[in-house]
Amino acid sequence: MAKKQSNKLHKAESNTTLLQNPWDFVETYRALYENAAVAILLLKDGVYVDCNRMTEELLGIPKSEVIGKSPFSFSPKFQLDGVESEGRIEQILNQVYSSDSPVSFEWLNVRFDNTFFISRVNLNKIDISGQIFILVFISDVTEYKRNINELDLHKNYLEGVVAERNREQIELNQKLSLTVEELNATNSELEYINKELNETVKNLNREVQIRKELHDLLLLNQEKFRSFIDQSSDGVAIVDIEGRIIEWNNSMFHITGVSHSVAVKSSIYELNYQLLPQSKRSDDNVE
Repeated sequence: MAKKQSNKLHKAESNTTLLQNPWDFVETYRALYENAAVAILLLKDGVYVDCNRMTEELLGIPKSEVIGKSPFSFSPKFQLDGVESEGRIEQILNQVYSSDSPVSFEWLNVRFDNTFFISRVNLNKIDISGQIFILVFISDVTEYKRNINELDLHKNYLEGVVAERNREQIELNQKLSLTVEELNATNSELEYINKELNETVKNLNREVQIRKELHDLLLLNQEKFRSFIDQSSDGVAIVDIEGRIIEWNNSMFHITGVSHSVAVKSSIYELNYQLLPQSKRSDDNVE
């Protein structure tokens, strides 16, 4: 029994000796700092110079993006009571620097993804190697506040931040109403135009079909007419109103000796004159 008690005493003394090592104290406090259940930040000259892991989780960004930022970087323009955040932060920090007493207050924060949360903030002025720092403890109390009075949370915030936006929203709604009316009128016009277009397309399709049928019929009649002329044993020549030959069948070629390619587009008067015997070619005959 005495031996066991001696061993326990030896272990206790050994542990006490380890904790008395300054580096062990540093590591112990560092472990407590990093694994604390609340966000802990170190503020110097208005910017954060260090933070723990809970801060990264609370703000949703890595430590590297927290360092060098000011408290205003994680605050909206207005607080819940309508006071501007920047002025309130400056007022609170001046209070902490001028007093040795801790300062505690509630604060509306905004993450970098633009989500809001309410926190309980505690500020303590500390001296590290002759330099003044502010130790910041932040606890998320959003759910607690929401359970107490969710309506007041939104009402107070909206009264401070959205007063100007309400006016703009009313103007936008008025413009939107006018736009909706214009769109309805435009839709009615488009429906009417669409009906007319459909009717026009039907008429055009009908006209195109008729023209196609007439064209096909014309080509067929042309072929029949040309075949009739070509097969006629009589000489056939067709001229237009200006006396230009537009058709000249094979019988005319055999009669006159003038080919189709020479006759077509020639003047019937000049061709007739050329076909006269030399003795009959006179000015009177030309006339």
